Amino acid sequence: MSKEVLEIISNLEVIALNQDPLGVQGYRRSTQNVAKETKMLRNGGDSDDDFAEQTVEVWAGALYGGDVAVVLLNRSSQTQTITANFVDIGIPNPKSASVKVRDLWAHQDIGVHKQSV
Repeated sequence: MSKEVLEIISNLEVIALNQDPLGVQGYRRSTQNVAKETKMLRNGGDSDDDFAEQTVEVWAGALYGGDVAVVLLNRSSQTQTITANFVDIGIPNPKSASVKVRDLWAHQDIGVHKQSV
């Protein structure tokens, strides 16, 4: 098993999130194709597989205690900017909420955000 795989499957913060007592599964809130035009130019067309591999997605789900888990998923091969708007991901009072954000993979607090992350 590679070091990368071991880090993924043994990440205690991600495991705790997965085992949240509320037990509600998150779902995809948005999908955006970020490279369709590039792939069409490079390959002369695209397929459903190309679309799946070139998307950014926002997933979210409720947690016990009223928190919300959010996943920003980049399926493309390039660095992308992904925005999750609070109104779209189930944050209560999204226009006035201040939300603490944490990157569970990096084990770092990202800061307090308003209206989007």
